[in-house]
Amino acid sequence: PLSLEKITKWQYQYNKIKVNDMPFHSKHLNTPGCVAIDIRPCFMKLYSKAEKSSLAFYLNECGLESKMDMPFHRMFKYYGRALRETNATTAEQMHEVAKYCMIDALSCQRLMVKRNAINEYREMASVAFISLYDSHYFAVGMKVRNLLNA
Repeated sequence: PLSLEKITKWQYQYNKIKVNDMPFHSKHLNTPGCVAIDIRPCFMKLYSKAEKSSLAFYLNECGLESKMDMPFHRMFKYYGRALRETNATTAEQMHEVAKYCMIDALSCQRLMVKRNAINEYREMASVAFISLYDSHYFAVGMKVRNLLNA
């Protein structure tokens, strides 16, 4: 059985993504057969001149419905309470946190669909002879090099 230590050591990935000449750090669980695509650096590349970089900003730019807002400190407070005690109030608060997380995740999916981001990564990977993973995580230089060598 996998312990939390083993999962953290072997399954938790920390990647550096080059976005407009600056590194962006992405953390995710490594799931075999899946490529974790971090939407923020993806949209930072698409909106390289934008002064803001947030999910709410990108949703607005794409004409999509805004996400539910919940300050992180409130989410952490609710989670801390739920760990200490279980009652109707903490259950309701955790329901609110779960709703926020689901809406947030669906908002990311809607953005990816609206901008056709996955298919653009797939097309780039196919044309440049690189993996889908590489088309997201590495800078354009590698892609251009492969195109010139083809």
